[in-house]
Order: sequence, then structure tokens, then C-alpha cells
Amino acid sequence: MPIADKLRKQEKVAFLTCIIVGVMSQGMGLFNKFSVHDDANSLFGLGSTYNVGRWALDFIGRFEKDFFGDANYSLPLYNGLLSLMFIALTACIIVRALDISSNYISAFIGAVMACFPTVTTAFGFIYGAHIIMFGLLVGILGAYLMCEGEKLTWILGGILLAAISVGIYQAFIPMILSFILFHCIHRVILADHTTEKETIISILLKPVYIIGFMAVYFIINKIYLRILGAEMSNYKGVNDVGNISISEYFIRVCVAYKQFILPSKDTDFYMYPSNVRVLYYIFAMIGVCFVGYCIYRKTKQSMILTVALAGLFALVPLATNFIIVMTGVNVLHSYMMYASVMPFVLVAYLFDKNIHVKDSVHANRIFITLCCILLVMYIRYDNKCYFLANYAQQEAISYYNTLITRIKSAEGYDDEYPVAFVNVGNIHDASLGGVEKVRRGVFDDINLIPYWSVDESINNYAWLDFMQNWCGYKPNVVDAAEIGNASEIESMPNYPKDGSIKVINGVVVVKF
Repeated sequence: MPIADKLRKQEKVAFLTCIIVGVMSQGMGLFNKFSVHDDANSLFGLGSTYNVGRWALDFIGRFEKDFFGDANYSLPLYNGLLSLMFIALTACIIVRALDISSNYISAFIGAVMACFPTVTTAFGFIYGAHIIMFGLLVGILGAYLMCEGEKLTWILGGILLAAISVGIYQAFIPMILSFILFHCIHRVILADHTTEKETIISILLKPVYIIGFMAVYFIINKIYLRILGAEMSNYKGVNDVGNISISEYFIRVCVAYKQFILPSKDTDFYMYPSNVRVLYYIFAMIGVCFVGYCIYRKTKQSMILTVALAGLFALVPLATNFIIVMTGVNVLHSYMMYASVMPFVLVAYLFDKNIHVKDSVHANRIFITLCCILLVMYIRYDNKCYFLANYAQQEAISYYNTLITRIKSAEGYDDEYPVAFVNVGNIHDASLGGVEKVRRGVFDDINLIPYWSVDESINNYAWLDFMQNWCGYKPNVVDAAEIGNASEIESMPNYPKDGSIKVINGVVVVKF
């Protein structure tokens, strides 16, 4: 569809539905402040940026600070609504690029992109969610320009936008690849023997564009680091690109296909919780039927296009799970898995393009019902994640307030004394209510970061920042090794037992 055409009704439906379902699924994250994990020490910042290859995130963050004349803030409603708006615009581009004709399918695409668990994860890192989701929009817009651009300037602009998207968050590479792949599938489905040459050339150019935007990303990244006099860290393997053996990449490719066919439960990157897994397989079976039918129909038009279509469909698992090829599974988490929503988008697209099925009232009703059930399950799951976040945060605040009270009540305590915490990250307190909930398994299917139970929250690396921000206690923390009297500290019981907090040589020692 021409780039400059006005918005169609289908795109407006996708946008509106995305916002509505976004509020239904992410509303608790919009209207409450949950500050766990990285957010606890990023209330006025964006966390890691250029040092992990996110030069565009750093640049936009600096621009935001200069524009408003203050700082970056972790604002749930402001950042959250911007995020939903960017996701909705992304859904509009997808609906437009794939020329979706059904309002119902358009609504589903917008809705599923808003309630997919990766968005819930993003709201757990709300301090930068709006810029991250702007990166999604920029990446898909860039891919759209590369696919639909008739002029070289459009294509070059798309390459630059895709590079900026990667510079905001590298985990959007699979989204960009999936979009490009789906657009190629769309072109082949619409093509016939009279346009096969043009179609094949268009497909063969896409790897060139992909290499192009990745090259631009790396070049700008190198220049940006040189300007700042900084170096890349090795966070999540971002500095390992090109340093992995071919055999290791082959294994990762195999794992990507395996995870597409049989997604692993009980992992930090599992996106199909509870009975969503059943719907995933139902959608997969429907998709396989559509794929087979599309290939069969294409055999009557052109063998070259048939082979091309089959090859493109075979690449779908690799594209949607390309993050596995990039990093391996050991460092994967839910924030990196947005491309896992694309199989649902593909099946919806194939349904829309299958004329015989689309004209069947019963088939329409069945498929739309499945879509609605999927959305309800994801919306409920998202709200359950926020419920856990609220539950854990309130209990953590209560836990720290009690701890602060006991510290200040210790014999010989003085406000001027520094505090030494022993066994940090190894806190065990069976009296915490959240621990009992975990034992009962009521939150077993929640695997999204940073939605953890209270025992994981109080053992988080940013626990001290959380206590300072939300309980108002900021002691001068020192290392217990500087105190001496190691034997006396060793003989102390563990908190919350009596005697676990003691003043030793002018230092308040808290032994967890």
C-alpha cells in the first residue's frame, strides 16, 4: 500500500483497540507506582545506555532532559501512555503494510500488541519504557520504508530508522526481521507469474537492507563511544557479537526452532503462561493449515513463487526467535521477547487473506472467539502480575520499616554511626506472607521480570535504593570487613532474631 495514503478505517480500529486494551491490561501499571529491581535506582535516569550499545537511548534521554530542563523521571502515567501510543502506531503500520481488510483482525492485532506480556515487563521498567517503545515504532516504520519505499531516499531513511531502533534497544531486531519477513510473504501471496521476477528481486534485496541497517548501527555506536570516551560492557553478551563460533550459532538456530515448536515452560522468556499455551498450539495448527493452503494455491501460479513462499514460511521461527541466536537462552528474559507476539499476527494475517475462510460466517465466529479468549487471558495475566507487584512492594515496605525501627532501637544506636549489612542477598524470613503465597503456588505462572515475590524483592541488588526511596532511610553503609571483631559478628544470630542487630566499635551491624 502506498506510504502517503491516508489512514484507513482498519488502521484507526487497530489504534483505538490498542489503547483501550492497553488500559485494560496495563492500567494498574499506569495508575500506580511500582518500583522494583532497576526502577529502584533509576527514578531519575535511564539505567544502562551507551555502554551496552544503546547510543540512541542515551541520545534521546539527553534530549528529553534538555528539552524539559530537568531530569529523566520514572513517571507511570506519562511514560505509560506514551508507550501505549507508540505501540498503537506500530500496530497501525503493521495493519497497513499487510493490507489487513477485516476490522476484527485489525482490532486483534492492535489489542494483542498492547496486552502481550513484554509490554507488562516494559511497565516494570517504566523509567525508560516510553523511549523503548518509541524505538519499536521507529524500527517498524524503518522496516516499512525499506519494504514499501519506491525511492532510494525512502529506503535509506528506513535503514537509518532501523539502525536508530537497534540503538535504542537491540532486542527489537527480531521484530524488524519478522516484519520484513511477513511483508515478503505478503508480496509473494499477492504475486503471480507476471510479477514473479519483480517479487523475487524485492525479496533478495531485503538481506542487503538488513546488513545495511546493522552496519549503520555499529558505525554510529563506535563513533558515539569514541566521542564519549567510553567502552562497551559485556552486559547480556552485547559485546560478544562475532566472537561466537559457527557451531555455537548453529546450536542457537536449532534452539530457536525448537522454542518455536515447543516453548519451554519455567523460563524467564516464556510468553505463553497457563492455558495460553493451549491457545498457542491451536493458533499454530490453524497457521499450519493456512500455510499449506497458501503454498498449494501458489503451485497453480508459479513454481518459483511456490519455492520462495515455502522458504519464507520456513524462516518464521528463526525471525521471531532471532533473539536466541543473538544472545543464547541463558541471558534471555521477558523484556527481550516482544517478537514472540508475531506468530499470532501472522496467523491473523493469513486468516484475513484466506478468502474462502473469511467469507464463512462460522469460521469467522470461531476464529474471532479464539482471538477474544486469548486477549482475555493475557489481560488477566497482566493484571495478576501487577497484583503481585503491589503485594510484594507493600510487604517489602513493611519489612524495611520494621528493620529500620529495630536498627534505631538497638542498644547504643546513634544517628551518626555507619551501618554494615552482613549476608546481603541471602535474607530468609519465613514470617513473610509472600513466602507462604509462593509455597501455595498462586503465582507459579508469573515469570516476567521484575514481577517477583517479596523474598526475591528484598534480596534484589537494588534493595538499599528501594529502602532509601520508599522508607526514607539512607544510612552511611560500610563494609563489615572494616569493623574487625569477625568472631563477634560470626556469633550473632540472623535477622529477625534478637541480637541480630548490634553496635560494634561505633558501627551498627545488621546480620541477615
